[in-house]
Amino acid sequence: MMRWLACVALSDAIGIGHLVRVRALAAQLDLRLDRVLVWTDWSRERLLRVAPDLPLECVDLGNLEWPGGPMPDGMVMDMPDPPFSLLAATQHVPRKLLLGCRDARTHWADLTVNVAEGDDLVQAEPAWPDPIWRGARFAMLRARFLSGRKRPYTPSGAILVAIGGTDAARLTLPLVEMLLEPASLATHAIDVVCAASHPDADGLAHLAATSSRVRILAPAEAIADWMERSGAAVVAPGNLLFECMALEVPAVAIAQHARQADDFRAYPWLVTGGDIGRVPGMLHDLLQESRTAWTQYARAAAVGQSLPMLKRWIHAPLFPLHSNAHSADSTP
Repeated sequence: MMRWLACVALSDAIGIGHLVRVRALAAQLDLRLDRVLVWTDWSRERLLRVAPDLPLECVDLGNLEWPGGPMPDGMVMDMPDPPFSLLAATQHVPRKLLLGCRDARTHWADLTVNVAEGDDLVQAEPAWPDPIWRGARFAMLRARFLSGRKRPYTPSGAILVAIGGTDAARLTLPLVEMLLEPASLATHAIDVVCAASHPDADGLAHLAATSSRVRILAPAEAIADWMERSGAAVVAPGNLLFECMALEVPAVAIAQHARQADDFRAYPWLVTGGDIGRVPGMLHDLLQESRTAWTQYARAAAVGQSLPMLKRWIHAPLFPLHSNAHSADSTP
């Protein structure tokens, strides 16, 4: 049996998306991870609340070097711009999967999967032996989202606000205050996903105490059920956006930093953190005139539907894939 290792980075500034994605990848692809190296400034106890079922090892976020230990047979790299020194130290690993990079780092990998890289999220299924696979069809979602909706869509449902695990730009509070103002959204409740550690938790709790429309939801596995009850959502571009697309919940995505804005610039309903004043109007439009167009877009994206293709690649015999995935000889 092949020994697999994953490398991810996580912090309040980076967010938890990389670890969440690797956890979903392991579950959906039946991939047993022997080690998960997490470059972080979090404690292991805090990490285990995100991924309690993974063999996590904390590595100092300030030292992005190979920490040692036996080399695996396969490696998953999912971190923002992994340093070339780390790639060089692991270049002889027989099978290497790189997630979310589009520069010279792709030459390290046997296969690169870029769910979003500035191009349209709607992409055709690639042909072997293309070394870079693109599009929302490779989004790594939990089984609950891949199985589709369990109840009919209701446009009068709540507006779900989930800006991400850490909301480093502190956009949630001003956004919820904006959503309470327009008469066009007055009939919608506002469900806010917010951890107790959120920097504006007290301010959001005050809003919930003074407005019957606002409800605070703790981050949990139940987010799929909350999404299904929603008429629309405001989310971070990434895992949350793909989850909304899988459940056909119209969503505005808010990019919190330049990398997100660049990666998801082709998503038609994207705004940047400095332009959140547009969100109420965009939500009203999604709930009215643009809802059909959004639904057609989400269905065309085929979110997660090519994961079986990635699973076949993961579990193919080690040879000849190790030789060079950039050549036709890599076809399993």
